[in-house]
Amino acid sequence: MTVTFLTTGIWPSYKMFGINLPSEMVKCVEVFKEFYEKKTKDPATETVSRTDVSEFNSKFTASMCRIKIPLRHVDDRKKFIENVDKDCRYAIDAAIVKIRKGKKALGHQQLVSDCAGKLSQMFKPDIKTIKICIEDLITRDYLERDMENPNMFSIGSLGVHNSQACVSNITVRNTVIRDSDNGLRVKTWQGGTGSVSNLLFENIQMENVLNCIIVDQYYCQSKDCRNETSAVRVFDVQYRNIKGTYDVRSAPIHFACSDTVACTNITMSEVELLPEEGELVDDPFCWNAYGTQETLTIPPIDCLLDGSPVVEEGIGSLGVHNSQACVSNITVRNTVIRDSDNGLRVKTWQGGTGSVSNLLFENIEMENVLNCIIVDQYYCQSKDCRNETSAVRVFDVQYRNIKGTYDVRSAPIHFACSDTVACTNITMSEVELLPEEGELVDDPFCWNAYGTQETLTIPPIDCLLDGSPVVVEGYNSNPGC
Repeated sequence: MTVTFLTTGIWPSYKMFGINLPSEMVKCVEVFKEFYEKKTKDPATETVSRTDVSEFNSKFTASMCRIKIPLRHVDDRKKFIENVDKDCRYAIDAAIVKIRKGKKALGHQQLVSDCAGKLSQMFKPDIKTIKICIEDLITRDYLERDMENPNMFSIGSLGVHNSQACVSNITVRNTVIRDSDNGLRVKTWQGGTGSVSNLLFENIQMENVLNCIIVDQYYCQSKDCRNETSAVRVFDVQYRNIKGTYDVRSAPIHFACSDTVACTNITMSEVELLPEEGELVDDPFCWNAYGTQETLTIPPIDCLLDGSPVVEEGIGSLGVHNSQACVSNITVRNTVIRDSDNGLRVKTWQGGTGSVSNLLFENIEMENVLNCIIVDQYYCQSKDCRNETSAVRVFDVQYRNIKGTYDVRSAPIHFACSDTVACTNITMSEVELLPEEGELVDDPFCWNAYGTQETLTIPPIDCLLDGSPVVVEGYNSNPGC
């Protein structure tokens, strides 16, 4: 008996039978073949050439077919991740600066922890990235690291790069400062603007600190820093119950305030600082610092000045960089100005617009002042300033009961008004200015200044013009004021 197993290679063969289709069906097959070839490929050949035309059959469906979509290219993904990281770093920088402004001084780990917690609702920040951002902010002077205590950050660099600083209502209390170069420090750069005020340092324990109490308004990181006339103003600072020991290499109390903007209203109460080793350093340093001692201090502080500093009563830098100035309704009265280069000054830049009006200077005592009364509309900090046709308009200015002495190096009264926009309606009443030393300088200077004298003045002012100036048709010097 012969047995044959059916496998892939062994399969019974069948006789093929031809099919004779009716002529009508043959015609239908030919028509369909022609239609199919036109719908699938043109021309209908097995080879593919550049001139072939293919169409997409949007109605085709097949449950067994799958389309594989390739993943994003590696380079695109890398760029996408970099952009996300960049955006995250901006958010981290903003969070760090905001925390720093709120707490002013805090440890490194605390800063990292606070930053991570603040950003947790937005995304999960990487701790390593936060630390990198902190270092970057230090290099850009947004944060300052205590060199003796690298884990501590404090507010500082106020007014850096001629910027504005506005810091107020800060309280530091119940703290121990140990083995540090600086204890309670306020540091500002020259050239800045703004103010630091309402600071309270209370219940502070010092242990071997080099500069226990310091205000430094001359901070500079190199020897090339130049003296600037502007400075951040420091006032209303209280030191209460500050006790402990200091390093004798430096005086424990140091107030180095700006020549131009004095530190004022400094209060010392229950300050007792003794040397860690060696003898008592009883020579605190003060420069242009005004304040009071509510109790005796150790070491004694005899260098704080009483009262208030001499302030130059000036309205200045109006119209700088072709800007608009709108100043009005200013009253200065019952003031003493002593040993100053300028007394009552109105200073504007050429090229500006706007106005200065309704100024009243009354009951002012001058003592050895160089320019007692001055309006300067040609102010320039270099020799390259060009004459401008527009200017800030100055009008309705009253000087009443201005008396005292002046420095004879310059005329005590100086009105240098713009060629285009005259100073108008200047009123002089009971102005009596005599030389501190030497002979009377009876030659006041006036240029394009209009006004009246209600009483005779000393020195006589014959240069003020009467009436009103001729105004250029269509010119408006103070739009919007």
